[in-house]
Amino acid sequence: MVDYHMHTDFSGDSTANPDSMILTSIQKGADEICITDHCDPCYPDTSVSFDLKRDDYFDFLEKAAHKYKNKIKIKKGMELGLQDGDVLDICNEVAREYPYDFIIASFHCLDGEDLYLKDYDKVPREETLHRFYEANYEILSKFKHYCIVGHLSIIDRYIGEIPPYDDVYPLIEEILKLIISDGKGIEINTSAKRYGLGDRTTPTIPILKLYKKLGGEIITFGSDAHREEDILYDYDVTCELLRSIGFRYLATFKNMKPSFVKI
Repeated sequence: MVDYHMHTDFSGDSTANPDSMILTSIQKGADEICITDHCDPCYPDTSVSFDLKRDDYFDFLEKAAHKYKNKIKIKKGMELGLQDGDVLDICNEVAREYPYDFIIASFHCLDGEDLYLKDYDKVPREETLHRFYEANYEILSKFKHYCIVGHLSIIDRYIGEIPPYDDVYPLIEEILKLIISDGKGIEINTSAKRYGLGDRTTPTIPILKLYKKLGGEIITFGSDAHREEDILYDYDVTCELLRSIGFRYLATFKNMKPSFVKI
């Protein structure tokens, strides 16, 4: 079992001890994990800090990989929150600062606003949904130093009543084609239930099916755990879902290059 999205107290939104996250992963039977703490340059919500202390963080990852090498594989990762403009230049610098194994490209903001704090009543939700995916495409057209796009439909967590996706599928298709042509991938993120979305997966099943239809093969499993108890959350159920869609492998990474393990 592999889990390629988890957070520790190096992230501003987690209090989980890093060693405890590793030990719990071992206890749960994980063969390999990637710790992916948040780095969101110029994050608009100043009440929480996502300015990752990268020197200390990378030092910990290197030491942990050696310390636990006989019990579990630990890969060096980061979840990088992308925004356009000058922030994207900073993201490019941060992504190349250390030799990470794995970088998640994530979208926690839209046009300078935190998705969590955004007022979704200002404009029709259909317009916001379209703008979210339009912004994703614009940024991914310019930013290439990543491995997978994290929780592609993350806006579903925050938008309230989710509008129909019919009008944005052509745009999502272009995003997926771009990801595939760049040799990148996506993740299936199992945090949706914990955000009150019920059985709605992240990304949604239609998006997963479209990705597979377009030739997408690189897909990672990510619990998005911020607590020990959420590591490998819904792993077996998720693997069964991926098999039903036609996926046969999960991706793992070393030096930003994918390898594959059978589901």
